[in-house]
Amino acid sequence: MIYQFLSRYGQYFGLGLGLLIVILYFALVGMKSGEFSPLIEEKDWTGAANTGAFNIGIFGAFALTVLGAIAIFLFSILGIVMDIKGSLKGLIGIGALLLIFLICYFMSNPATDADFVIDAQTRFDVSNSSSKFISGSLWTTAALLGAACIGLIASEVMNFFR
Repeated sequence: MIYQFLSRYGQYFGLGLGLLIVILYFALVGMKSGEFSPLIEEKDWTGAANTGAFNIGIFGAFALTVLGAIAIFLFSILGIVMDIKGSLKGLIGIGALLLIFLICYFMSNPATDADFVIDAQTRFDVSNSSSKFISGSLWTTAALLGAACIGLIASEVMNFFR
């Protein structure tokens, strides 16, 4: 039921919500235009620059991003539950990506061999487990990039002989 509603009116809903946030933002900025200064000198309680009139735009963009991420997650789960057989290829693909990551993660070692790496780890407070996770992620990216290049070349060679 909600799928039918959103497939019919979802774009209008998103456009209206975005338009409402933009109108609210410009209304609040217009009301606080006397407070606006391009050279912000005061700080708020966190120590960050007090953006005053722009806070509603920042919070609105953040809220819409979080709302969109939650909607993507929930509707993806709903789509998988409603059509498990049709989602099987996607689930196998996600499982293959997870398997590649786990292989790369367990094969990687924390980077401690170069002085600049050790300096960066101490400056940014990166633990050995985080370093291993980063290394595994980079190796996964490299493996997937290599697989994509091999697949591209193989498909072009196959198309050449057709």
